[in-house]
Amino acid sequence: MGLSHFPTASEGVLPLLVMNTVVSVTLLKNMLRSVFQIVGFDTEASREIREDEAGEEDFRELYA
Repeated sequence: MGLSHFPTASEGVLPLLVMNTVVSVTLLKNMLRSVFQIVGFDTEASREIREDEAGEEDFRELYA
């Protein structure tokens, strides 16, 4: 009875493909970052993370 509440096949496939692509790229990026960290390749992002952690430790020491 009445119109279907479900979208057409083409309307449902595009968002699914986009989300799967985003998730896949994110997983690959994280896997490559992990491999680089294991190998010892130092990226700018990992340096920033270490600097932030060191800054937090200094903050804790000053105000503890």
